[in-house]
Amino acid sequence: MPEVSQVALIHWCVVWQRVDTNTRYGQARVNAPVQMKCRWPGTMEQANVLQDAAQEQYTKSVFVGKEVKLGSYVWGPGKIKDLPEDPTYYEVIAKEDTPDIKGVYYSHRITIQKASTVLLEVVS
Repeated sequence: MPEVSQVALIHWCVVWQRVDTNTRYGQARVNAPVQMKCRWPGTMEQANVLQDAAQEQYTKSVFVGKEVKLGSYVWGPGKIKDLPEDPTYYEVIAKEDTPDIKGVYYSHRITIQKASTVLLEVVS
């Protein structure tokens, strides 16, 4: 039986994990994209589209299935095959890893904010 924190993850998101090494010009780099289960806010069918558009500029909390590093980029909801031509990326600005009562499983919550339409250099 899957852990409780994984059962609630009903959406998908695409994550570009931040890499510890920088380019020779000092700019950050990320790994190739991976998709992971998540719970993306504001994806309910009855959500008001205008309200979601107004909240785009503020931070959001997203629960993800695995640990994500600070400075990583996220897109969602959707899978890699659903990526549009010019996606809007979100940068991870905070994270919280909460263990269960036995300390075996963790719930991973990241705080994201709208970054840009340009992705950092991808490490191959």
